[in-house]
Amino acid sequence: DSAGFPCAEGGICATPRDLLRFGAMVLADGDGIVPTSWFARLRERDQDAIDAYAAYADPARPDACYRDMWWIDDPVAGVFAANGINGQRMTIHHPSQTVIVKLSVWPERWDQEAADLTDALCDAVCVHMVSDTT
Repeated sequence: DSAGFPCAEGGICATPRDLLRFGAMVLADGDGIVPTSWFARLRERDQDAIDAYAAYADPARPDACYRDMWWIDDPVAGVFAANGINGQRMTIHHPSQTVIVKLSVWPERWDQEAADLTDALCDAVCVHMVSDTT
């Protein structure tokens, strides 16, 4: 980086179908492939993580936080997402049993307006799926 420290970035190279399959495994709490306990932490309310995230929190999502490489909107309900730079996203929504995968390439590493639109899109799809299942 500019201060002279080494830095590394990770990534995943997968098709949307592969990411959906991974998301289905996450939705199924590991599906016998990954220990259930690995995903159970995502569904536990963690006040320390919530407090650390408070400066960025959306008032509509009072329990939101970043934990274990996931952006957690609602830990108790099981609503969380994995975001990548340039607009990649995988949303896990337990209430509607929905996985959403979105791949894209934004002109910049982070575009807040595009991120907000992505949030709105995922929220709308999941709300529709919940209402469709009741």
